[in-house]
Amino acid sequence: MKKVLLYLLMVATVLSVTACDDDFWDISESTDGGTGQAGIVMHDDPAKQGEFSGDEELGSGFTSMSGSGELNSDSSFGVTQETRHVRRILKQDVYGRELPEWFLFYRELLNDNEKSVYDQIYANAVDLVSSFNITTRVHYSRLDDIIISVRYDNPDLFWFSNEYYYTYDGNGYITSIRLTFYDCVNNIEPFKQMFYDCADSVLEYVMHFDKDVDKIKYIHDLLTNINDYEWGNMDQSAYSALCIGKTVCAGYSMAFQYFMQRLAIPSVILYGFDREDHLWNMVYIDGDYYEIDITWNDPIGNQPYIYYYNYFNITTAQMGSRIRHSPSNKLPSAYGTTYNYSNYYGDAPGSDFSKISYGNPKTKLPPVYPDVNYSVSHEYAAEDFFSDEGWSLSEVEDWLYWLSDDEWNELWELLFDELDDEYHSMLYDMDWDEFVYFMYEVMNYASY
Repeated sequence: MKKVLLYLLMVATVLSVTACDDDFWDISESTDGGTGQAGIVMHDDPAKQGEFSGDEELGSGFTSMSGSGELNSDSSFGVTQETRHVRRILKQDVYGRELPEWFLFYRELLNDNEKSVYDQIYANAVDLVSSFNITTRVHYSRLDDIIISVRYDNPDLFWFSNEYYYTYDGNGYITSIRLTFYDCVNNIEPFKQMFYDCADSVLEYVMHFDKDVDKIKYIHDLLTNINDYEWGNMDQSAYSALCIGKTVCAGYSMAFQYFMQRLAIPSVILYGFDREDHLWNMVYIDGDYYEIDITWNDPIGNQPYIYYYNYFNITTAQMGSRIRHSPSNKLPSAYGTTYNYSNYYGDAPGSDFSKISYGNPKTKLPPVYPDVNYSVSHEYAAEDFFSDEGWSLSEVEDWLYWLSDDEWNELWELLFDELDDEYHSMLYDMDWDEFVYFMYEVMNYASY
């Protein structure tokens, strides 16, 4: 048994997932021309502050998450390659610092099992893997909130759309998930490059502002300057607001959230109802929460150089009768007043965009996803494998994690061939941590 495991250990290679094919979804299909990157036009007209007359048409445009599931009748469900532990994917701000976990406001609302499912959804979405199995025991009734949490915490996943499918066992626990992505995943790299270029050209200028409130105001003004409220391609994503210039409330909110995370400003997307389902944002500045609605500060048909601030850094009470849906209703209310627009800026006009070359960054900023350096070499000598110290639990987990698809399948078949029948049912019932410990014992101590 150990000799075969040693063979696998020596030939294992780092896992890589390739989900894109050679088809190219022409980026020009999502633009309407213009002089800027991806059809975006920066308007340099003299900034003018507008005043609401009460007749403005305020948009929404959020498409609710839509999930459907069915009973999984496969009684042989167990640990497979797709259900193995997924490492936390690091994200960093524009200064190259890792974002702390509490920046993911919605993830913090989940229990440990739900966080495990969240992490698997997120990691697979990053790798463009749409279908995967789940062994963590979470009831399907919680899945909508979990997927909403992944969507709102992670606007960088701009290819993630709003429909999903799942299977569950006889007790209602989730067994598999299938996500849906926008067509851009067929050739994702040009879209990523355009998205990062559009964002970085702004960030390289804004990151040098001293005060968070000034960064927030600049991003607010940018998004209302370059966008028209309009349904269109990828309109539930940050990409639509950053690279297309036509979006709805979801795009405004997602793009704002993306900028806030890159600028290391605590922020969260809020989901609720005001005339219709709607998304907006809340920021945390100097110890206080403030709500901000970019969409409603950019009325339908508004000229790009006219800036409204009625919904800039206001309290929850000032939002009026707006109702938060789950899971946003579990988040704090906003009571801050110091950085309300009229209190802090008075009647100052909008921002000056002459200092940025939109879509053409001059410097290379730190990437969204830093190199996690978790690649593990498996070319160990036999005497190391059979050393007195043996293999640590973390080394066994690293080895299992980085097995290729073929190697994982070979290991799985080997276990069933070599182990007594009594262990077969045990394997089916193991979650990832239990399976790692089981393999740790097989490789070090036990004689199965």
